[in-house]
Amino acid sequence: MMGTVPEWISVLVAAAALIAAVWAGLTSKRLFDVERKRDEVALDRREKEQASEIAAWSVTYDTPADQPSPKGLLIHNSSNAPVFDVKVLSTYSKTKRDTPETQKPLTMSVLTPGDYAAIEDDKFPWKFPETQSRVEEKVHSRLRPVTNNPGWMATGIAFVDSYGTSWLRDERGQLLRLEKEETP
Repeated sequence: MMGTVPEWISVLVAAAALIAAVWAGLTSKRLFDVERKRDEVALDRREKEQASEIAAWSVTYDTPADQPSPKGLLIHNSSNAPVFDVKVLSTYSKTKRDTPETQKPLTMSVLTPGDYAAIEDDKFPWKFPETQSRVEEKVHSRLRPVTNNPGWMATGIAFVDSYGTSWLRDERGQLLRLEKEETP
């Protein structure tokens, strides 16, 4: 039995409908995957938003020729909220060829928005951080970033953002989410 023409047309239409439904399902899945990936990227970006606005780098300022360049750290928060439990790690070497020495960490309970500088101290590892402009007033010189000595640099800044997430920005600026027990 071959069937009638209307039966064949009905079978072909059903097969075409099945193929169209499978194609629509695959297309929907691809679109869903694209949207899900876009949402994941947007969520990751939102979670890193405040953390990406926190940084630290080594600074110095001009002194008379017979005095060594002072060591300092500039801590930057351009977000709209404070971050907490800040720890800045750094190294120092007098010249590019010298072996870098690990410096005592600079710690702060809270870092409010703005630029703050901490300069080396004789009694303690670092003087209390003050606004960059206040430090420049005190030393009668503008702070300069140390950009040409890879041994004299901030090697990391760890902190907790205002949402309670722990972060580490490494010496290359990469932002890493930390588990609570990973804090340096």
